[in-house]
Amino acid sequence: MKYNQLTPSQRQTIKEQLNKAENMHDFLMYLSIVFDMKECRPGITTKQILSNSMINVVLPMINPDVK
Repeated sequence: MKYNQLTPSQRQTIKEQLNKAENMHDFLMYLSIVFDMKECRPGITTKQILSNSMINVVLPMINPDVK
């Protein structure tokens, strides 16, 4: 089954579980558990959009420590 085939209630359940995550590690790991991220191969444009959004939106919002 693909993401686009999920029902609205299935998407809502995923969103609720993400909202319960205690930290970003758990948040991202939940996505990795629910979805087969290893076989998901985004194109160049999608990667650019995601990396730009992570650097300019997500990371500034959560402001994690650098290891």
